[in-house]
Amino acid sequence: ETKSGEVLTFMKDVSFGFICPGPRQPDVFFHLHDCLEGDFEIKEGLKVDYEEAEDTRPGKKGKVRAANVRPTGTPNTG
Repeated sequence: ETKSGEVLTFMKDVSFGFICPGPRQPDVFFHLHDCLEGDFEIKEGLKVDYEEAEDTRPGKKGKVRAANVRPTGTPNTG
């Protein structure tokens, strides 16, 4: 299921950030490798579409992360 949100923060030096899916919803973690390749730059305020996936980072069991992150309206080719 495709979800939508806005890039809240993105830290280029560590290649990760968080997406705000909407009011009163928890922010969703993403890493640069979770982003689809394309002619766009991930930056704060960018409207994005994504799918939720299991967060496999240590200590994050049961949490979700964003996968196939792309600008809103871009087809999911991941």
